[in-house]
Amino acid sequence: GGHTTEMRILLRHLPSHVSVQAFFGEDDKRSREIAALHKLNHALPRARRVKQSYATSIFTTLYSFVYTFILVLSLQLSCPSALLLINGPGTSLVLAFSFKLCNLLLGTKTRVVMVESWCRVTGLSLTGKLVKPIADKFCVQWEELAKEDEVLVKGVMFDE
Repeated sequence: GGHTTEMRILLRHLPSHVSVQAFFGEDDKRSREIAALHKLNHALPRARRVKQSYATSIFTTLYSFVYTFILVLSLQLSCPSALLLINGPGTSLVLAFSFKLCNLLLGTKTRVVMVESWCRVTGLSLTGKLVKPIADKFCVQWEELAKEDEVLVKGVMFDE
């Protein structure tokens, strides 16, 4: 999928000594295959399925958040992460809020960096709109989206 390909491009910019944990939607077969390349990978319940109504997505998002928060809490207690790099699918939303809540409860200092998808040219995704207020850094790919000072424009997938 598109988000998976974009994340693979972003991960190329990390130093080789960085340990990566992959998080992906439990029914995302392509992401599961790619995540298997990393020592630690975690399948998460979807917050919202494609074409799912917003009314019913409230319940699936709450379930996904509780599941994800418990997982993130256990990970942060054993070995706190320094960075959460996300790029926009619904799974990113529950991860961002879970890590930020752990920061508050545990005193961890995980930074959340959101890189909006390159296909978002004229407006932010719903996930982007919801994550932007809590993100430590928020990057977009196109100048048209950089309307505020706290938004970084990094170019199309960092000029990859």
